[in-house]
Amino acid sequence: MVDTMYVIPMATDKFIDIVDNPRQRNTLTHARKAARRHLKNDSPSQRIVAVAKMGGAYWKLDGHTRAYMWKTGKLTKPENVSVIVYEVDSIEDVKELYTHYDNHLILWAGCWSLLTV
Repeated sequence: MVDTMYVIPMATDKFIDIVDNPRQRNTLTHARKAARRHLKNDSPSQRIVAVAKMGGAYWKLDGHTRAYMWKTGKLTKPENVSVIVYEVDSIEDVKELYTHYDNHLILWAGCWSLLTV
């Protein structure tokens, strides 16, 4: 269960070092595709990422591919990112929240609802 959510600034290098979500799939394959598509050019929107926090530990929810591309120099690395932090109670919460970001239908529906408000 998500107890709290907030946004913080974070050094990009610190975000890169955060542990990947246990459900994250092949980042290298995603990076190859993304470099030809939505991460072909730099954009301020790329500086917003999400993590789950339990106690003092963090897991990525969103931004795995960008983190890889920033680390390997395939995408211009910003100095800082804006991080949406979800405080959670369990690793199951970490896994479940990942699906909220890694589901194109949910993301599209969320964007659509923002446009129609």
